[in-house]
Amino acid sequence: MPKVRPMKPFFRSVQFARAEVSWMLLLVVVLLCFIVEPALALDQADGAKSAPTIRPQLFTPFFYTRLIINTVFVVILVMLVYLPIHRKKDYFFTFIVLNFLVFIITFLINKTSAFSSMGTAFGLLAFFSLLRLRTDTISMKDMTYLFIVLTLGLVNATMSGPYHELITLDVVIVGLAYGLDKEWLSKSIHMREMKLDSLEFIVPQQADKLLADLRAKTGLEIQRVKVISVDLVKKRAVIQVYYY
Repeated sequence: MPKVRPMKPFFRSVQFARAEVSWMLLLVVVLLCFIVEPALALDQADGAKSAPTIRPQLFTPFFYTRLIINTVFVVILVMLVYLPIHRKKDYFFTFIVLNFLVFIITFLINKTSAFSSMGTAFGLLAFFSLLRLRTDTISMKDMTYLFIVLTLGLVNATMSGPYHELITLDVVIVGLAYGLDKEWLSKSIHMREMKLDSLEFIVPQQADKLLADLRAKTGLEIQRVKVISVDLVKKRAVIQVYYY
């Protein structure tokens, strides 16, 4: 029987073609914004009888300064705090892109004074409620980093005041995350499940000997032990150890 060729390369080529078309359309939109819109604005200004309406501009030195501050601190948080400690790049794209999108959205809303509208506030709340990441399991610590990334975008986009206060607040947020995750400010206790092949020290009266035996075998600073299950037939036990 003739062999059927797999269709995976075809579908991959279609996906790459769609991605290239999407980037080309995005480039066309950006070019239209920078080329066509100024020409239309000049035509409207020449033909208008009254004074032209001044609209708030986005690409100003104020915007670029806020964007640079936000980018610097989110890169420090992700590249110098999260990645060296946790050694995983699963959420690198998520942290960077979400921070950028939150910064842009909140800056635009704040620029157009839309925060005065209660409906817009509820709409922004609904937007952030979509960030549940229910398609994949995420640990509590990764979720905390996700909220720190969102907080940096919100603070850098909306906080008013001098730049040194904004930078100080960013330093406090990133420094607190680093100090707590690095266990400089407080020791975090870890838990691990183990199996025992002997029931010699499983009784409560031998708890001290069980701790000493586990510390000698594992090299961990075990603080306490919790018995999960005991199999008297096979003489085995499942325990949970808590250590620094």
